[in-house]
Amino acid sequence: MSQLSSSQEKALRKFRQRVSDISDDDHELLRWLRARNFDVDKSEAMIRNHVTIREKYDLDHVLDWTPPEVLRLYQPGRFFGEDTDGNPVFYDVSGGIDMKGLMKSARESDIIKVILQNGEKTRSILKIQSDKHGKRIDLVTVVMDLEGLSLQRHFWKRGLDLYLELIRLTESNYPEQLKVCYVVNGPRILSLLYGLCKPFIADETKKKIHFLGREWKDVLRKVIHPDQLPSHYGGDAMGIDGDPACGICLGGTVPEKYFLANAGHLSKDGADCRRATISAGHKLDVNVEVTDPESTLRWEFRTEQNDIAFALMFKSQRTGSSSEDGEFLLAKEKKECDLIPEKGQYLCSQTGIYTLRFDNTSSWIKSKKIFFYYDLSK
Repeated sequence: MSQLSSSQEKALRKFRQRVSDISDDDHELLRWLRARNFDVDKSEAMIRNHVTIREKYDLDHVLDWTPPEVLRLYQPGRFFGEDTDGNPVFYDVSGGIDMKGLMKSARESDIIKVILQNGEKTRSILKIQSDKHGKRIDLVTVVMDLEGLSLQRHFWKRGLDLYLELIRLTESNYPEQLKVCYVVNGPRILSLLYGLCKPFIADETKKKIHFLGREWKDVLRKVIHPDQLPSHYGGDAMGIDGDPACGICLGGTVPEKYFLANAGHLSKDGADCRRATISAGHKLDVNVEVTDPESTLRWEFRTEQNDIAFALMFKSQRTGSSSEDGEFLLAKEKKECDLIPEKGQYLCSQTGIYTLRFDNTSSWIKSKKIFFYYDLSK
């Protein structure tokens, strides 16, 4: 706190008052302020958006959530050990990720949830390290391993879009937690990849990224004690049964046995399945009349290509016939569902008209072909 300028202390006091309903921990508040260069308005918008994300993904309980097996086994990276200052070390093995395989085997929402779960694990580990060393430890050292990164494997548009979205989510929900990032095993295409990622990385974060050359293991041994550094990365530490990676998941190609059985297909393809083509700039409303309260509305849909936005709306029959008169029960959200169909359900506590909205208004050029079905049951 003593290192703050008078203007920064003023901003902290103002920010503390603005978000008193969220946190009164000055160390925590300073993370958000620093992420937005002590602009109180931008910092408040950032932390309140984080609250929305916490509610959407139930982050207060996400550490109790068990991800699908394929993500546990093939989502690369893990914490291991600490650096010479006591900061925990995370090994981000982005070069080993099989994004296409993961996206064929798990829902995009689960992949995102794993990244957010890692953010919550980081907070927990920082507290453990603080208690262990008797001082506040707020930052993480990252070793980013890009071995295996290639144009063919990683520069697939859908996978790259998701990867960039994961970077954005991390930056906007867990800011100012990075002490330093050491990039190792960088391939020739590294400059291209970094150029794509730079717009999503905060300026202060960019200053903490160090690209290491061939002697990177010597550098790591200087900042991480050898007994805390896995043998795989040039240290002396070995895991269970002599594992040189010390339990760090290195990724790898996802076996086809994990591909979801209905990848690219609805579970009720056939007579029950409907199809429609939604022109660019248009939307399709599917109205479902519910006459029995406590009915459950279930739906499933996929696109032939590209994404589609989806929303669920409701209006009582007294409000008129226009769906525009209804209220949003599920806000409009883009769904990437050409590989894995999107499923959902809603308990209809009121009688009236429930509207499944497929929205292509954000597209100026492309029509979207969709396949969908729904059912209503008690």
